Amino acid sequence: ELVIKMEQSTFRQTEDRHVSVEVTSMLWSPKMDLIALANLQGEVVLHRLSWQKVWTIPAPADNVTVGSMAWRPDGRILAVGYTHGKVCLCHIENADVLHEVNIHEEVTSMSWVSQVFPDGSSWSPRAYPEDTSDHYLPKLEPLNKRLNLLVVGSAVGNVYLFAYGIFPCGSIILMHPSIQDKRSRVNSAMISQDLYTLWLILEVTEDDSGDCGYYLASMDTTLLASRHQELRLLALKYAELSSLLEYLNSTIQQMTEAWEDILMEMDDKLLKFAEEKKHGKRTLNDDDDDDDDVGQTEIIETVFLQSVTLLVTNPHMFSIKGLKKLGLSIESSYLSIQKLVVRLQNVGVSIMNHLRDLYGMSMWYDRFGVVGLTSKSLHEAVMASCTFVMKASELHQVIDRSIKSLKAFFRWLYVEFLQLDALPNANHSESVVGAFTCHQHEGQSGGTGNGHAQNGVFYVPAAQELVQRHWQQSHSNVFTCARKAIC
Repeated sequence: ELVIKMEQSTFRQTEDRHVSVEVTSMLWSPKMDLIALANLQGEVVLHRLSWQKVWTIPAPADNVTVGSMAWRPDGRILAVGYTHGKVCLCHIENADVLHEVNIHEEVTSMSWVSQVFPDGSSWSPRAYPEDTSDHYLPKLEPLNKRLNLLVVGSAVGNVYLFAYGIFPCGSIILMHPSIQDKRSRVNSAMISQDLYTLWLILEVTEDDSGDCGYYLASMDTTLLASRHQELRLLALKYAELSSLLEYLNSTIQQMTEAWEDILMEMDDKLLKFAEEKKHGKRTLNDDDDDDDDVGQTEIIETVFLQSVTLLVTNPHMFSIKGLKKLGLSIESSYLSIQKLVVRLQNVGVSIMNHLRDLYGMSMWYDRFGVVGLTSKSLHEAVMASCTFVMKASELHQVIDRSIKSLKAFFRWLYVEFLQLDALPNANHSESVVGAFTCHQHEGQSGGTGNGHAQNGVFYVPAAQELVQRHWQQSHSNVFTCARKAIC
């Protein structure tokens, strides 16, 4: 009989802290200076060693709690897995979600392991040159030299692997005969630091009897260890493409908001003129509601043709200063969208370059083909990115031509307004007509107003003829120039 005697020792309690909500799990950071708490309400709270609260992340949805947590080996990122299937990578400084993955299964286990070489050697690119795209593309936060893997286990017995926590590099679906037709749940998943072995602790439940059993599974992951350099390069490209796609979506959203602001601003400024058009009842919004299929070009055409007609027919309702302000406002709106289009072109070119690199890597099948790269899908992606860049360039040219046309249009309209402003106004014409009528009546009753009546007969028809001739010419020029400006 072998008896091992151990010295009696006790754990001494140093502090006692109270929390408002029941804690379901806790996890110290690798440096032991931060502790992450998950509670029943689905919140994640980060405390310092002195119990100072750093931040709190609320639950993403109702009835969603934290299934598991894991720290990145350097302690700067906290991975949080929820019961509704999402895994969020949160920065420890401000709780920003840097990346989000949805495995569509309840998360029950997570571990984050950094690669360690058995012989103590350091990482080297060997046959692969380092990525030098940062010399001519926007710089991103560099990834670690050594590969690290985030292992996520689910409530249905599946395991998912993410390189650097973002690149999905593998998934394991257990099909062992001993657990088939049974409910399995991953209680714990861990991969060795040399990436050669993956261990799982499975909780298996019988459907009929409800009996529960536990299994320890060990899997050979030599492919991950032998292709760790390829996985690192792919993860780097994936991270860069993900960042560029987020930037692309943000730019498109800003362009959409800027375009909506332009339409709203133009509608507010020109609506009062459009309402005084024929019958004075239909507005620009009514026109849009009557025909939902009208394109944006037709809407702009309607705005300009209606408003310009009203501006010319009622020149005194719109000052020269207001006309200049309107032209500058439209030009400024176009320039703001043009700047966003330039950003769109730059990010499109960056995405195209990274996809071309991946396409070249996929041609080396014995190295990258075995880890999932296919030439056909990447060729289609490269062609799609080239089409996008060409369309962005075409949009930039269209906006540039529109700006030039609108500048010419408003210069012409400004000159026309100055000429219309020099003509006799309506009140003066009415006073002349009234004077002529009075003198004409005096002449018929024997008065002495023939000389004034003669002047009135000479002046009024001449002024009316001048206004009518100038209006006909201006009206024709307005529509011609307006259509050229918007086409």
